[in-house]
Amino acid sequence: MDLVLFMETGIFNWLIMPLLIFIARLCDMSLGTLRLVFIAKGQKLWAPLIGFFEVLIWLIVVRQIITSMDNPVWMIAYAGGFAAGTYLGMYFSEKIKIGEVLFRIITKLDSKNLIKELKGKGFGITMSRSADQKDKSTIIYTVVHVRDIQKVGDVIMKHNPKAFYTIEDVRKVSSGVFPQKPTPTHSIFNPIRRKGK
Repeated sequence: MDLVLFMETGIFNWLIMPLLIFIARLCDMSLGTLRLVFIAKGQKLWAPLIGFFEVLIWLIVVRQIITSMDNPVWMIAYAGGFAAGTYLGMYFSEKIKIGEVLFRIITKLDSKNLIKELKGKGFGITMSRSADQKDKSTIIYTVVHVRDIQKVGDVIMKHNPKAFYTIEDVRKVSSGVFPQKPTPTHSIFNPIRRKGK
């Protein structure tokens, strides 16, 4: 069948083209959302690279579609792709373990065990006490890698489950105390593991 004739058929206009529009907008918006996340985290390499592919999809696919969008199903597919792409981009951004966050933990209970375990796990701690003599609250600050959020949360729930804490994105960290990654005892370059090591 001739391509031009096929593009005029009902199956193309009501099924294939809306699906293509949805997928194109899904990819475009997913990349756009991720790009904004990388900009917020100060990732100077990834943000422009993602932006390149985002605009490329827009120029090749989405722009061509918009200029001839007169089918209501196409419009629904476009809007659906926009919404789904935003959601997918946010989902992926939560899964990307890049950057650091600040934990601000406020507790009225004895925080010695909490602080001891956090330090034992290699996290740097800064603490202060409330200036109000009647308020016995302790404020604990620690900057951790995004991948360690769950680990710190578990320690808080273990020792001070009723503590109030907030987590904030940190754009840049000049220096700090972070848990050391375990050093592998063997690798593909040194596959033999000696006893006692």
